[in-house]
Amino acid sequence: MNRTGAVAWDDQSDPDPLDKARPAGRDSGRAPSLQDVLRWLEGPAEVARHLQVSLEKPCVAAFFTGAVTPEVGQRSRTAYALAAELRRVGTSGEQALAHMGRWWAKLPADIREAPGRDGQGFRQREVETATRAAYRSEAVKSSGCHSSVWKGACTDQDHCPFYREITGNRRQSRTAAFDSFLLWIPARDSRGKKILSEGDIRIYLALCRVERKRDCPPGARLYVGWRELAAEACLERSKLGGMLQRLWHHGLITYVPGGGRRQGASEIRRVLPVPRPP
Repeated sequence: MNRTGAVAWDDQSDPDPLDKARPAGRDSGRAPSLQDVLRWLEGPAEVARHLQVSLEKPCVAAFFTGAVTPEVGQRSRTAYALAAELRRVGTSGEQALAHMGRWWAKLPADIREAPGRDGQGFRQREVETATRAAYRSEAVKSSGCHSSVWKGACTDQDHCPFYREITGNRRQSRTAAFDSFLLWIPARDSRGKKILSEGDIRIYLALCRVERKRDCPPGARLYVGWRELAAEACLERSKLGGMLQRLWHHGLITYVPGGGRRQGASEIRRVLPVPRPP
């Protein structure tokens, strides 16, 4: 960082330890295959040590090592997505600017200089703008696994530790999970009061519908806004918070509320196998 407080984007005097860690590819005259990336990413400890963050997504690590470079038309979107991932794992804004600046400086010249829609190359200030935008929103807005940003960087999803973690809870089929949840509908507490209200039940079933609409396996992690969930459950959006909290309290879901006045997308996952009512 220079005296004005701006990041020294093109300062390459500090040797990058990632240069030694890259899989054979760009420098060997051929594009790195997904197998190259996958073999190297079996343990991206070098990336974590250099960036001082935890990168559990292999696709993110692949971009930061230079094993994969963004498409010309996706450069700004990729910068935003990478900055959002740095924020998601707890990196400060100043650290993110430094990491993103180093990433930009090491992009191949043909990627940086290729003209975009405005006829200009991928400039330094575009990376800084994208990074600041990723940190400006109240809630973290990371790109999902199916985003076009990760095209070319996504390894086989069956071998991706992050994807397996968010979708690998297959200990109960959809039908068996539904049958187990039916036991909660008549369940009552020690005072004879129903444990779940009609709204709680409708919210839970709405989560099941969202899973099916998105072609997700049972128990997959969902990022869903209250507007969408309220529409699926035919309920008022203002009532969702209490209902989700009750489902979480009874161990039926995991729930991380979205941020901001407009309630950004919340992270919700049905717990499988469905626990038995008390």
